[in-house]
Amino acid sequence: ELKISGLEWKVVAIHYNPFLNPNEERQKIIMEDLIPLFEKNSVQLMITSGKKGFERYGKNKMTIISTSCRSTSFLNQNKEYLIKSIEEENFIICEVLQKRLLFKVFNSKNELIDDFQIIE
Repeated sequence: ELKISGLEWKVVAIHYNPFLNPNEERQKIIMEDLIPLFEKNSVQLMITSGKKGFERYGKNKMTIISTSCRSTSFLNQNKEYLIKSIEEENFIICEVLQKRLLFKVFNSKNELIDDFQIIE
């Protein structure tokens, strides 16, 4: 499906954050099978859930964002690709433009805590 897609933007959403516990079997499948498949097929953005807060990762040409309002007692263990980590309730606004996606991440006080873009 990804390969035949002629879409300008390819975004995938999965429940499990592959960086949360890289030794767990489902995270290994994501890291070893799915992420290479996404990269091969030019996926620009992967959205996952995870621990309470917001994290943004960069891996090759793909941006991975993890956002969730559920609370857990552990932090992500794999920091190799971590760009930003904020342990706050949050929401994300994405503006879709012709050649780029603009993201603004706000905390529950409506304060900007991260902003970034993905350029095609």
